[in-house]
Amino acid sequence: PLNGTSLLGALRGEALQGPEETYVETYLSANHLFADIIDAENDTRLGFRRVGFRTPQWKFVINDPVPFGDMEDPPPVSKEMQQRYYSEELYDLVDDPGELKNVLTLHADVANALRKRVWEAQPPGEDLSGALPMTGTTRERLKSLGYVD
Repeated sequence: PLNGTSLLGALRGEALQGPEETYVETYLSANHLFADIIDAENDTRLGFRRVGFRTPQWKFVINDPVPFGDMEDPPPVSKEMQQRYYSEELYDLVDDPGELKNVLTLHADVANALRKRVWEAQPPGEDLSGALPMTGTTRERLKSLGYVD
């Protein structure tokens, strides 16, 4: 049971009917391979949990540093690193469909409303600040795809 929209109709050439507003979340960049390089000289990487909310006009994204999910015992993200690299983005999809200009400071009211929607979508009482759990099955799947050793 997943919340979402079937793409089967689109494969048949039918118009895609999707939700007008969508909560988005990815842990892909919490994988060492896809992490952000914060110091290229030393190949220092930082993983992120990215969550957000999208409407027909706006896309709001929170970039939240987290420990890597593809390591047995990942190094923790310090409070200093959390504060330094946590960021938020807001894009006006009507005027900037390529998401090239972050308009967060120009539309703080919109960002505040969408930030609230993001946090309302979080499971109650779930601590998302630690390492991501990885079962043996998940590790094997990631290994078969070349994401972990």
